[in-house]
Amino acid sequence: MYFHERIGDLDKYLQDIESRIDATEEERIYSDWKNFADGQICEGISKIEPRKAKVSKIKWPNICVNDAIKDETLMLYSVYKACSALLSNGHSKLMSVRPNYGVGILPNALANVEFFPMTDEQNILPNVRPMKNGVEDVKKIVAEDLPSVYQNIGVHVFSIGTKFMEIKAKYPKIGKYILFDHPDTQGPMDVADLLWGSDIFFELYESPELVHAFLQKITDYYIKFLDEWFRIVPNNSGYHVVFGKLIKGKVLIRNDSAVNVSPDFFYEFIKPYDEQILEHFNGGAIHFCGRGDHFIPIFKEYKFLTGVDLSQPHLNDMKLAFEEIIDKDLKLFSINRQGILNSLMTSDHKLYNFALRN
Repeated sequence: MYFHERIGDLDKYLQDIESRIDATEEERIYSDWKNFADGQICEGISKIEPRKAKVSKIKWPNICVNDAIKDETLMLYSVYKACSALLSNGHSKLMSVRPNYGVGILPNALANVEFFPMTDEQNILPNVRPMKNGVEDVKKIVAEDLPSVYQNIGVHVFSIGTKFMEIKAKYPKIGKYILFDHPDTQGPMDVADLLWGSDIFFELYESPELVHAFLQKITDYYIKFLDEWFRIVPNNSGYHVVFGKLIKGKVLIRNDSAVNVSPDFFYEFIKPYDEQILEHFNGGAIHFCGRGDHFIPIFKEYKFLTGVDLSQPHLNDMKLAFEEIIDKDLKLFSINRQGILNSLMTSDHKLYNFALRN
């Protein structure tokens, strides 16, 4: 199907995955996560029995993230390699793939800001540099019509989506049991922060009307971008995979930049734009890194939010998180590193709304 001198024929690796997928096990795992998302588990922490480990009989070469970003065949290889690893490890995560270009997808597609890669030794996704002319570039984006989504990195994102569908059609078990995660489109405030740079946090005070206009333009482009993604890679299931778990809705909004604003500013500059996206895509979840104690109580006021992914519990008041998320019947995903959550995992909380990331 696709060939690269570093790996040979991609079909070799896809055939390996296809041969190792156990339909019965994948049906069970999906059903268990769907029951979690639907609230069908009535007590205790959701514990999904892992699939039986099925180690690959072929060698999967290591490919650096930087190389995958430069070549679509290597990108396909790298994301399906992660699924192979889940089969080898016998994990309970749902398998999924996405165009893995990092946080800069929307900033680059919208404004052609420059990607800057990390070192090959780090082997992590790139970031982007902010626009060079600051507020002048912001005003230009606000004044102009929305650009095409088929420009800059967007061309590769949608090309990968098309190739996902070709693979889905060719390999029945891969097509049914490897789900599609939408590209990392971050969230409106995160995209604004990446484009404008840290000056945006001063402009919340100095130029709130311009910030609102910029956020609305980004939100409109976000929706336009993902509408095209879902046209190519449909998701009519009513569910979305979040780091191997299942959640109701179609999208995952990233709100890392929210840690830098007050609750009042969260209400004014973040929640309204998040809600436009969540409503348009019939719900979804929010992810954030860092400390979110000041906005965690706001989540229950979202109309279309179904869950929260909290990646750094050691930085947060997790008693507050349990009370304001799972006890308010929103799903919560987090990490129990070094047993930090042990004292909270009691019958005092609705633990059936909580799932551990691992």
